[in-house]
Amino acid sequence: MKKLLMLFCLILAPISVLGAGFSGDASVNITSDTASSAKNMALSEARRQIITEVLSNYAAPLRVKNLVATAKDSELQALVTTTGIENEKLSDTAYSADIKISLSEKSAREWLLANGIENTVGTQENVLSGTEYTVDISGGLSDWLGFRERLRASGQEKNTVIKRITGTTVYLTSYR
Repeated sequence: MKKLLMLFCLILAPISVLGAGFSGDASVNITSDTASSAKNMALSEARRQIITEVLSNYAAPLRVKNLVATAKDSELQALVTTTGIENEKLSDTAYSADIKISLSEKSAREWLLANGIENTVGTQENVLSGTEYTVDISGGLSDWLGFRERLRASGQEKNTVIKRITGTTVYLTSYR
């Protein structure tokens, strides 16, 4: 059982943003006139990046990108439920960290609709049509790595979401 748990940790780690549900990760490194200013800029940049990546799975990606780019920081902060910071490093003028942000589905859905963007936030439906895959990993890590290599070669690795894992079968959807 420990080996199976370790295998799934290795499987899930590279598919962080799309597979994480309504949260995402961003690594930031910002230089400004003060560390405090750099930290504020880094948090804003991470928030914008994560919100764009997450909401683009539920609404027209270009419209989401444009809306997030022009939104005020306070509007975007209202969508955030939790923020986690790891590997934080400060100097007199720089800030770097790995930031994880979770979003409120209800707030995100309402915000998108208020800005005229139809979306499927809060539903099981994803606006992007995808190809369903079932991968048998009864052969262990080598089966999974072989499948991931084929995805990488086809350019689909970053657009693949793990839907569920049952026994030695992994169910995934790969979006265009």
